[in-house]
Amino acid sequence: FQAEYVLDKLGSKQELNVMLIQGEREHSATYGRTTAVKNALKDSGKKINYIFSDYADWNREKAKNMFDIMLKTGREVDCVICNNDEMALGAIESCKENKIDLASLVILGVDATKDGCEAIENEEMSFTVCQSASGQGRACVDAAKALVSGEDMTKVEYATENGLYVYVPFEPVTKQNVGEYK
Repeated sequence: FQAEYVLDKLGSKQELNVMLIQGEREHSATYGRTTAVKNALKDSGKKINYIFSDYADWNREKAKNMFDIMLKTGREVDCVICNNDEMALGAIESCKENKIDLASLVILGVDATKDGCEAIENEEMSFTVCQSASGQGRACVDAAKALVSGEDMTKVEYATENGLYVYVPFEPVTKQNVGEYK
C-alpha cells in the first residue's frame, strides 16, 4: 500500500528519490515491509534512487536523527517511507525543526497509531497502513479454537488454502478515512 500511494501521489515523476527508514535489522516485519515496498516500486518501471536507508529500530528519536543526517547530504527527497508510524513521526519532527514544508514531502508509516492518525489529520503525515491488532487477535483466537477442536483450519477467516497460515489484511489509511481508525 505504501508504494501504491507513493506512485499515485508522485505518478508524474519518472525518477523518485526515496528515503527508507527501517525497523530492527533482524525483525521479520522490517524485512517484509521493506521488501514489499521495494518490489512494488521496482515493478513500477520508474527509476528509484534510495538516497538514504538505515535502521531506526522502530524509534522516533533515531528516525529524527537519521532525517537530520540525510538533510546534511544535500540530496533531494521525494518521499520518506518508514516501517512504522513512530519513525515517520521522527522524520516529521525533523522537518518541523528544519522548517521543511510537510505539504511538499510524502511521509508514510505503518500501524495507524493514535499519533500517526492525528498526524494524518493535521496533514503532517501523508499515509499509514493499519495492521489490525484486534483483527489479528480475533483471528488468533479463532485459529486456536479450530486447532483445539480439530476443525478444518481452512475454514478460519483469512486462512490460506492449505490452512497453515492466517493473514489478516492490511488496510490503507489516508486523510479521507483516518477517522475510522482513531
